[in-house]
Amino acid sequence: MLGLPVKIVYGMKGRKGGRAAIMRGETTIDYQTTSSYKKHIKPLVDKGEMVPLMTWGVQKGNKIVRDPNFPNLPCFTEVYEKVTGKKPGGAEFQAWSAMFAAGFTTQKFLVLPKGTKGSVIKTWQKAAEGIVADKAAMKVLNKKLGTYPHYIGNKDLKVALKNASTMKGSTYKYLKNWLASKK
Repeated sequence: MLGLPVKIVYGMKGRKGGRAAIMRGETTIDYQTTSSYKKHIKPLVDKGEMVPLMTWGVQKGNKIVRDPNFPNLPCFTEVYEKVTGKKPGGAEFQAWSAMFAAGFTTQKFLVLPKGTKGSVIKTWQKAAEGIVADKAAMKVLNKKLGTYPHYIGNKDLKVALKNASTMKGSTYKYLKNWLASKK
């Protein structure tokens, strides 16, 4: 979407493999999870050996906004607007949004089988709310994973899950063709 000549490299095992490749000079750009960035990349940034460009951002309703862990870095949609001079839209952005919602916004969530009793759902939601309300637990989680919004059965979660799991026919066709072109 940014018009960069990207060549996808398959076969790297996780972010560690990507990090090793960029450090050896085999690749020129990479992305890391927040926890990996904090532990492995931030020290290299502090030494001037790496340069952070942007974050993917976080989903807030139907918008992508700056990552709260990196408020001084632009999110993808901001970079897109600066590079292209236009607002993101169309099948290309809808495909990106769906993959973003699936890969980032909703990557760590619990689901229960269809037909689960309401009382069981409420018990799980209460347990999740308890974890989020537990300051000691959140201190550990936030330090390790970063501080992100938590969606527990609310409107933002429903929007994120819908964005991650549904796609218009034209968007699906675009994504399928784009993926086929990257083989």
